[in-house]
Amino acid sequence: MRPRTLLILLLVVIGLVAFIALYERELPSSDERAAQTKLIFRFDDEDVDGLEIEWEGETVVLERRTAAAEAEEREDAPSGEVADEWRLLDPLEARADESLVASLVAALTSLEKERTLEDMTAAEVGLDEPRARVTVRVEDDVQELLIGSEVPASSTMIVGLEDTDDFFVVADGIWSQLIRAPGEWRSREVFAADREDIERISLSVADRRLTLARRGEDFWLEEPLADRADEEKVTKLLADVTSLTVASFVDEPERMPNEMGLDPARAVLEVVLEERAEPFRLELGEPVADTDGRLTARVDDQIIELETELALVMEESLTAWQSTAWSHLETFEIDSIVVVDEAGTMTLERAGASWTRADDEIPFTTASDLLYAITETEAERILSPAEAESLGAVWESPELVLRLGGDDEGGREELTLYTGAAGEYLARTGDRESVLLLPAAAVEEIRDKIAAARSAESVPAEED
Repeated sequence: MRPRTLLILLLVVIGLVAFIALYERELPSSDERAAQTKLIFRFDDEDVDGLEIEWEGETVVLERRTAAAEAEEREDAPSGEVADEWRLLDPLEARADESLVASLVAALTSLEKERTLEDMTAAEVGLDEPRARVTVRVEDDVQELLIGSEVPASSTMIVGLEDTDDFFVVADGIWSQLIRAPGEWRSREVFAADREDIERISLSVADRRLTLARRGEDFWLEEPLADRADEEKVTKLLADVTSLTVASFVDEPERMPNEMGLDPARAVLEVVLEERAEPFRLELGEPVADTDGRLTARVDDQIIELETELALVMEESLTAWQSTAWSHLETFEIDSIVVVDEAGTMTLERAGASWTRADDEIPFTTASDLLYAITETEAERILSPAEAESLGAVWESPELVLRLGGDDEGGREELTLYTGAAGEYLARTGDRESVLLLPAAAVEEIRDKIAAARSAESVPAEED
């Protein structure tokens, strides 16, 4: 045989061996095949599109709403940005509890036959009138699981598939997941979005209104005044909102809405979300009697009870939300400091793990001590520009200017310091109208750290 023919045959054999190896690798092992034959259903969790549970005269209908379907129904929600979710369609309409549905689907797809019953009738195993019926929809296919009688003195029960004469003994663990009242399938998550989705949040109490709006990574007050918001308070509020959980559904209220503080509402929370046309709205009512921190509330026309600290927010002065921090930056966000005062201009710049002053390297702790002194300075009180001017502030003549630089525009700010007629320290931040009344001790510490940076001896250059 010619060498060229031998080479061609060799390549064909190698290709065939590789194909067989790849094909067999994709096939289940003998153990896996044995496990599959024990399963009642042959589909995966993610294949299930809908469930219908019939039990003691109740029918619960659940349906998976895919991201694509949600996007098609809501033009403002681009495909791929809306997560799949389960909906309760009957006898109530609401978002379903994702964990409960996922647990039931997993129990169905992993349900195993412990024993197959032969030569028995449906009546003998309690399937002529099943205790429950579970209809599972997988794409265009529908399969029905019938739950029959319990097996005495065991933790098993008998099940069957509709339109078949096959009856099986299975573990009865799934039974407890089926016998839920329809209302129990509702999601207890009140706010179905993440903090990153929030563009604006408003809380109205009587004739007062607090509005916070996102600017980049931060939130600013828009009402009752325009100013930078206190970061700690904002973080706490957003955590309260995004973790709202239903303590109890009030399906048959014993009192009228006006008696529960819901008509009109004692307070109203509105959240504008990115890519959503309609804001989330939550009405807050009176505290629930004989409870600690529980409020009556209403969302999507459903009256509920919440355990939340939003009641504390409602009692606070809305102007208390102004930030008292002179700088909004963290020390690690600052790459340069320009100091302008009576001694002249000094520039400090971060150089890797070091700091430089002009062409000299200075001790790292000298620069970091100055950064901490600046970023940890808090106001004793917040004033309006008019109040500061009445104390003798002259905006054209700051006695100290600090220009802090970062990697981007949001990481830069200019801080200015003025002295009032009676020696008050009045400070401003470039992007705020409000004026901060600073404690003298904080100002003196900053001045001491500036002086230390000016006089710091250069770090000797390392010898090669």
